[in-house]
Amino acid sequence: MRMISRTLGLFFCFAIACDDGDGGGDVDRQPIGKADLVGSCQPDDCGGQPADGNCWCDESCLDFDDCCANVYAVCEDLPAPDCDDDSQLNQLCDMKPACESGQVAAKINSCFQCVDALTCEAPAASCDDGSTLNQLCDVPPICEGDTVKALISGCFICVDPQTCEPPAASCDDGSELSKFCDVPPICNDGTEKAIMSGCFVCVDPSTCEPA
Repeated sequence: MRMISRTLGLFFCFAIACDDGDGGGDVDRQPIGKADLVGSCQPDDCGGQPADGNCWCDESCLDFDDCCANVYAVCEDLPAPDCDDDSQLNQLCDMKPACESGQVAAKINSCFQCVDALTCEAPAASCDDGSTLNQLCDVPPICEGDTVKALISGCFICVDPQTCEPPAASCDDGSELSKFCDVPPICNDGTEKAIMSGCFVCVDPSTCEPA
């Protein structure tokens, strides 16, 4: 009986040693560059590896840097990575958006935005121009209608998501918005925001005169 117990114990220890606990068994996993990555995840591959590829579709692929490109778009049950930066969340944009498949809501530059779950980068359709947020205009505007917030030339502005251009306003005078007065005011009923001499002001839409 003692010999049987010892044999079972050795077998159990050997079984644990052969499994690295990351779903890869005794496979030696190495980082895979984009040029060398082969295969893509299918729903049946989640938690393992595609039969026709060298990438992985499991929770550990970020640690090994061997994720298939579409892992978070297909395997939505995997714990989403943390893409938050170290900025303090601003109360004007602290509501998490509903992100598309393969994206996660992350706190970037004090605001929640949808980013690629694998790279933590803004999706290609983002209107952000890649500039660094300027502290003189880091209060994001409350965008109205179909406009969305975008970081342009270091400042948050509201733009058309299709064209990435600020929406046309009949009373704007065509001047470029100054970073010293780019925080839109909250206008009273009957007035609207307009850019005049580089600053936001509230105007009478029928006369374009400051209210």
